Amino acid sequence: SIIDISGLKLPKCESVKEWFYGCSSITSVIMDNDDLRNATNYTSLFAGCSNLTSIKMNSAFLNSATKIEFVLSTIKNLEFNKANLSGLKSLSSLFSGKYALEHVDFSDVTLGNITSAASMFKDCKGLKKLQMRGFTAPASCKEMFMNCVSLSTCDLSGWDTKATTDMSFMFCHATTKNGAYEPELIDGIDKFVLDISSFNFNK
Repeated sequence: SIIDISGLKLPKCESVKEWFYGCSSITSVIMDNDDLRNATNYTSLFAGCSNLTSIKMNSAFLNSATKIEFVLSTIKNLEFNKANLSGLKSLSSLFSGKYALEHVDFSDVTLGNITSAASMFKDCKGLKKLQMRGFTAPASCKEMFMNCVSLSTCDLSGWDTKATTDMSFMFCHATTKNGAYEPELIDGIDKFVLDISSFNFNK
């Protein structure tokens, strides 16, 4: 089943803890344009949703959230286009190891003083399409896309990397050829063209 609560206005709500806990019949949750600007507690928001494959939070106000966890191994589609996540302090390992992920839209997201995006998508071996336009990169982007071996579309246009000092192993093994690691191939050029023309390498 699909739960669509788009446009929900709860500006005084301080907790969304266990909102969908144990809702095993849910396959998709749509929270586009939701106003949860004062909610700080997102603990176990989707815990026990064993068949959930898609979460959409496009243009949602989640700006008091200091931490959001995606513990489910079933998620295939995540969309945060133009969402406000300015309360988050780190994106480190946010989606790391989520093998089922196939598509992520993290474009034009409003962020605050993020300290790290290290290993953000590391080991997302099923990730095929990543949209991450207009990203303000933090100091560390180390191993950010490491082992993303299935990428065929990767839009990183409009990145601001002025504050980034560590990009080591950022795209390491971010490609496959005939199902095998090919570390000598740069940025997966056998499968997609990676545009990093907006990156600033002065540091």
